[in-house]
Amino acid sequence: MKDYKKLFSALCLSACLAACSGGGGGNNTPQNPPRGNQPPQQTPPQGQQPQQPQQPDKGKNPQPQLPESGKKPEQPKLPDSGRDPQQPPQTNPILPQPPKVEAPQPEAKGYFTETINKDGKNADSVWKSATNITKDSIPVYKIQRINTEEVLTKELQRIKAPAVEAYYDMSLLGNNAFYGHYTSIGNNGEYAINYAYGFDKNLENKNVPSNITANYTKENGFLFFTKIPNQYGGGVHSGGNVNIVFRNGNIEKGEITSGNGSVKLFDIEKGKSVNQLIIKPTANANIDKNILQGDNSTADIHYLNSSKDTNDYKYLVGTVEAKNWYGVLAAEKQ
Repeated sequence: MKDYKKLFSALCLSACLAACSGGGGGNNTPQNPPRGNQPPQQTPPQGQQPQQPQQPDKGKNPQPQLPESGKKPEQPKLPDSGRDPQQPPQTNPILPQPPKVEAPQPEAKGYFTETINKDGKNADSVWKSATNITKDSIPVYKIQRINTEEVLTKELQRIKAPAVEAYYDMSLLGNNAFYGHYTSIGNNGEYAINYAYGFDKNLENKNVPSNITANYTKENGFLFFTKIPNQYGGGVHSGGNVNIVFRNGNIEKGEITSGNGSVKLFDIEKGKSVNQLIIKPTANANIDKNILQGDNSTADIHYLNSSKDTNDYKYLVGTVEAKNWYGVLAAEKQ
């Protein structure tokens, strides 16, 4: 009995040693490792293949991952530039506009003309309807005597300045301007004295300096008509010499004198600008008890260059109309 117990004890000891040593060979390796040491396995749903990891396509750059549908991608924050964050930056900013360049003005054509008589400015119907008036083609009336009566022929006569006859007198003012007077006969058979002037429109200077300093003179440059009631012809035609001295835009001396210069007939003063001249009769201008003194008037003056774009405002010319007299004024810068 004791031997049996010894044998049983030896067998138990041998089994324990075998278990601790791993069985001593490769055939004792366990077939299934313990479940606690295995990674969990995902079983795909029935009928689907297990998803394979995507391999990047060789030679192509990986595409950035798109945001989920319905969500806007986050915009990168830009430095604050003072703009409203809700307003997108302007892709076409407004550039400053270049200054406007004025187109050159077309060249003026023809002559500017003006007449004045006892009925006012441009009252002569012949001149109002006449065309192509120049210094070389001035319409005037030709007076003929028939049966001791003076009548006006219906045919117009064109003259070239300078020209002087009994019923007209036209003088040159430079190379492309003229002034003077001509006679007509009204429906009642009375004379009517008309004063006229004309110039090439390209010669007019509308930018004469307001502080002009110049001396304008003209012998017989002022022609005027004094209205006298109950006199044949309605009055008397006269003339005088012009002398105007501008100094810094003011008239230092302005006068119209008689033919020999000994008698002052009119004073000349500056109006609102150098383009307006106030003409004042003196007591010496009175004719046949007709009092002109105090009957002042303003002449609107045109300044003319001697040639186009010379800017020398070489001449001045204009008409004047008062209650009891009217006339034309012309002068040349010395």
